[in-house]
Amino acid sequence: MMNQSPMTSNVSVTPNNLPRKDPVRPEHQINLSTTGKESSRTPPQIQIRSTFDCDMILRKIIEDRAAILTLRGEAERNEKELLKAKAWQMQTAETLNRLDKEIAKEVAKHKYEIEEYNEASKQYIRGFVSAFEYGDIDKLQHHPFLPSLKALDEVIARRRATHIEKVQADERVRKMEVINSKHHITKSVVKKNEEAFVRAIAIAKEQFSGSCGSWLRELDGMLSDVPNWSHSTVFGKKYFRLTDE
Repeated sequence: MMNQSPMTSNVSVTPNNLPRKDPVRPEHQINLSTTGKESSRTPPQIQIRSTFDCDMILRKIIEDRAAILTLRGEAERNEKELLKAKAWQMQTAETLNRLDKEIAKEVAKHKYEIEEYNEASKQYIRGFVSAFEYGDIDKLQHHPFLPSLKALDEVIARRRATHIEKVQADERVRKMEVINSKHHITKSVVKKNEEAFVRAIAIAKEQFSGSCGSWLRELDGMLSDVPNWSHSTVFGKKYFRLTDE
């Protein structure tokens, strides 16, 4: 890399020294709106007359890129949290279903035990009559024990606590889905930003190859080392567009 600023090398950016012989063609105008956000008015068109203009445009595009990557990072983190929330939601729903089955089972069990208790109570009362009639103490029976409802109470308590967790899980999922919808970045937005960067570099290469040739060649080499960035695709004919679509 050259020691002096590559974007202003050998080029004066004072108004009196701006290029006049070669007026800026319409295709050398670039739209700064690269984040994909719609506007109620036509986005400003920036003319590349000097390397200073190119520098300003590239900085704006990179700022948009930083915002996009930040939102994408937040979206990825939120997506992971949403998956956790949905897993918790599913787990609580399954627990509720299981507890409902346990409650139904306990209710059926206690219904049978209560019927048995009522029948035993009748036999107990008859025992008193028989013992009195024959004066036989041995005919007295032991009082039956009332069936315990402890197991049913415990299941109902667990079901009540799980229901509260289910409500919280549903609310968590709802909030995470709202957050994700705000931070979602579509592929078309990312592509638009990348193509804006490519167009700006392409225009710079065409207009300033003489004054900044060595810097642009070094930029080519640097871009080839960027992960997931296809050098041939960037500067191939497919993306060498100088006008907005």
